[in-house]
Amino acid sequence: MEVELTMMSADEYNQIRTGQMTPAMAAEYLREGRITLRSFRDTLRSLYPGADLQARLTAAFQADDPGANPDSVGRKVRNWLSGQNKPTNREDIFHIAFALSLSEGQANLLLGLCTDYGIHYREGRDVVYAWFLRSGGSYREAREFFASLPPVTRPNQVPEGPASQLTHELQNGVLRVQTKEDLRQFYMENLDRIGALHMRPPQDHHRIPGHCDKVAHTGVAISWIGVQFLVDAFQEMAE
Repeated sequence: MEVELTMMSADEYNQIRTGQMTPAMAAEYLREGRITLRSFRDTLRSLYPGADLQARLTAAFQADDPGANPDSVGRKVRNWLSGQNKPTNREDIFHIAFALSLSEGQANLLLGLCTDYGIHYREGRDVVYAWFLRSGGSYREAREFFASLPPVTRPNQVPEGPASQLTHELQNGVLRVQTKEDLRQFYMENLDRIGALHMRPPQDHHRIPGHCDKVAHTGVAISWIGVQFLVDAFQEMAE
């Protein structure tokens, strides 16, 4: 899904897309906070424009956790929708996606907006939740299915080959899964590969420290620029 930009940031985006903005120029923009996109609140409302957004989220979070304090649940949702803060827990973001019947791609957008990265196919929970989103399952089904699986194993050494290749292989494998039984089999057969996420250095699974955290905490989505372009820009800032 295309992200809606402000007029200023749309011009900046076009500069990046057409090669007119170098990583050094982007670094300067990031230092000054001039690259801006829609906030979490506005992005969520664009993904789900229904008038019942608050009621639907509140009801879903309460139904899936009956023991939760209703006042706390209501306050959390109100804070998100008022722009006071945004969810930073990936479980909450997936929960939002299920509650609003969002697509896998839309969930990926929200995850990238609020956390360090979007759906990651070397993370067991992400694999399962993404499949259930694509298949029209519920949050409770996805959560219970994931809880029934064994924990991922930690390989003795980092797998050979680029991390991106391993991620694409796993993603393509998940796309071929048709049933819950297939998903369980796929998960079991790839336990060591899914666990390889935890064996990679941070920069190898699309986390950019330092200034990226500063940008993320402002509620800015940066995934559209391109990971490698951002890496170059942040390296410029560090020099």
